Amino acid sequence: MSIGRCVWILLLLAVWVRGEDKCDAQEVGEWICPDLFLLGSELSGIMYITEVLARSLGDQIRLPDEGVRGETCGGRLRCEYGTQYFSWHHQKGLAWYKESYGTRNSTEEVGLEVNPQYLAIPSVPFRMQSELLPSRLRFIVAFRNPVARAHAAYRSSIISIGSSSSRIHEAYLAFDFKFSLIARTVGDYVMGCIHLLSHPQHVYRMCAHESKIDQYRNYHASVPETEKAITDFQLIARPFTSGLYGYIMIRWFEYFEPEQFCPLMYENLLDDFEAEIMNLEPCLEAFGATLRKDHYAEVDIIPDPEDCAGCQYFEQLTEDEMAEVGEQLNQKIFGASNDILSELMEANYKRDDIGKWS
Repeated sequence: MSIGRCVWILLLLAVWVRGEDKCDAQEVGEWICPDLFLLGSELSGIMYITEVLARSLGDQIRLPDEGVRGETCGGRLRCEYGTQYFSWHHQKGLAWYKESYGTRNSTEEVGLEVNPQYLAIPSVPFRMQSELLPSRLRFIVAFRNPVARAHAAYRSSIISIGSSSSRIHEAYLAFDFKFSLIARTVGDYVMGCIHLLSHPQHVYRMCAHESKIDQYRNYHASVPETEKAITDFQLIARPFTSGLYGYIMIRWFEYFEPEQFCPLMYENLLDDFEAEIMNLEPCLEAFGATLRKDHYAEVDIIPDPEDCAGCQYFEQLTEDEMAEVGEQLNQKIFGASNDILSELMEANYKRDDIGKWS
């Protein structure tokens, strides 16, 4: 066999393998995969942002058939519409993901995945860069005061506790269901992890609840106040490590350019939804869509209640007690992360409001 023929065979094999490992075609009739991701963070107005996307993109949206969950908003679009392919279902393979979306019917279609859990999983950006068309991708990220978000997640978990045999019941039982104990324990543990690392770039890979070394699954110390062993520490830590936004965004910026992101702030959505939601425009314009007033005029965002009426296990903290918990969390883990986020937002988006939580 001639050298030239061997070269052609190798080139054909390379193209074939690349086609199996990537979903980056834009031609009609080829597989369509997401171009636009609403990444999170969780409990930061995702439902309301999704509704605006549904109205502004309209029939351009292509959604996956797999993994549909959440309440309907914006007509046929779900408020939480994710496959978890780039996180927990990656072992199903790219062919499964492609089939979830099907083939492209027009060049104007925009594949969309709404998955607020993707943001805080360190392996996700690498997988997206490797398997999709990186230059085409756009990401919407909503940030929220990490202390308030962790407390909202705690409240949501307490509401969901329904039986003494549930996984979440057992995990919270070790802390006597108290947010203050959980915050102190997780804060101390994550602070210890961060202090072991010499560069911020390494923090989220090693200290996330889905970390590279998976240390949270193997942590079974006892809580001194209850003398009970900790179980499912990964589940307990997740609401806190998911708020390490500065370290998280350092990780994402390793794989994608800052101009591919549209950052929003939850507190601004509450104060002036119309003004803050306009920060979506660059991500919509990338796909030829525009944001009109009728897309967001009737969207009413409702803040989370601060208490948990009727919740059997909810720890009732006074305003001063909650402030003390927040101060400790900021000193231990969130303060430095917020500073990094603030610098990134100001340098890349000229936003001097995001990350300035106290």
